[in-house]
Amino acid sequence: MVNDAARTAKRAARVALACIFIGCAPDVARGTGGTDRQPGACGRGLVVVSSDYQSSSVALVDTRGASLSPRFLSSASADVGLSSALSGDVVLPTSAALGSELVVIDRYPASVLSVVDVATGSVRAQLDVRTGFASNPQDFLGISSNAGWVSRYGSNPTPGGEPFDEGGDLLLLDLSRPAIEARLDLAPAMRDAPGFLPRPGRMVALGDLVFVLLSAYDVTFASSAPSRLAAFDGKTRALRGVRVLEGLHGCSALALEPPYAADAQPLAARRLAVGCSGEFAGGASPSLARAGIALFQANDAMTELARFMAEDLVDRPIGFDLDFDERGGLVAVGFGSLDGPGPSTDALFRLDLETGAVAIVATTASRPFELGGVRCIHRRFAVDPSSGAGSACTEACYVADGERGALLRLEPSGEGMALTGELSIGDGVGLPPRVLEIF
Repeated sequence: MVNDAARTAKRAARVALACIFIGCAPDVARGTGGTDRQPGACGRGLVVVSSDYQSSSVALVDTRGASLSPRFLSSASADVGLSSALSGDVVLPTSAALGSELVVIDRYPASVLSVVDVATGSVRAQLDVRTGFASNPQDFLGISSNAGWVSRYGSNPTPGGEPFDEGGDLLLLDLSRPAIEARLDLAPAMRDAPGFLPRPGRMVALGDLVFVLLSAYDVTFASSAPSRLAAFDGKTRALRGVRVLEGLHGCSALALEPPYAADAQPLAARRLAVGCSGEFAGGASPSLARAGIALFQANDAMTELARFMAEDLVDRPIGFDLDFDERGGLVAVGFGSLDGPGPSTDALFRLDLETGAVAIVATTASRPFELGGVRCIHRRFAVDPSSGAGSACTEACYVADGERGALLRLEPSGEGMALTGELSIGDGVGLPPRVLEIF
């Protein structure tokens, strides 16, 4: 979700630091299968990707943080159907997956989506979305049990060699075959910024309305335009609106406010939170001036409701993930600096959206770019009593901490959230956790 030039620099720094401090794992042990856990009001729990940026392992934990499968899928999982080993650049969809399968995204350069059975850990299908170039898929948004959209960050400089090879788009996928069904071109969202590409990343949906976050970089990644939110109709595939985020660059974090209500009915007016890292300008550390968090109405107009600049929050650029906690606040990360002024450590913080108050919950001990995925578990799903799924719900937020090699657990405390513990994934190899998804 960050531009390729900045990601390359960050990955090199991270790999070097990881090899120095924790060692580089050449292989990952074989898988531990899936889980028969059924989704309840909070889902089943979390999917966790751990990685040293050379190899990856995917684990399952329940809503209380207990391990369900420490090596659900890994770089050594060819025996369960992977046609090739997972790379070190593996991510998960932003939106929760409550069905019988999970989608795992192997981004750059592999550009492959794997469909994995929750119960067995077996790979049912893989779909290559390169279409002639390293398309760098970023997110997957399921719209049915066998269909969904994938966002492709890369744009092909020489399209026309095969179908669907333009890039800078969303592809509609049929995962039952699997195959590409259609394409939604996002170039129209950049008409006011000639020379800049859309660079689509995270997606969320409210009914038929789909929102996609565009980080808007030029072909060299040396400069960026203001990021933007695009909304389109998931049924008609028509673009419904584009909101240019003037004054905010490098936006890559996106969260949709959950309903909170016990019956899980949608709120009349849900909100979108967008986190922006600022201008990378081809470097490894972004500037602070155009970094921040913005809040929008989740409708066609995408009206901006509030804005919080990073220098007023934690004096750090905003990280690549955030989420709403159970009280309507935001749990987010501020990145430390690799090579510039400012703090060198990451900060985990909670933002009170009503008062604007900020509470720093934890920091990394010494290194930046180590706090990653942020997911809050609370009652966001309806449960069919006939399914037999439990309604118990342990509300908490989890944050992947690569430096500690653990998930940080936050629970309600007073008016905010407090750090209450650390969870080791126990994958048998010790890869640092990086990415989270609710399932």
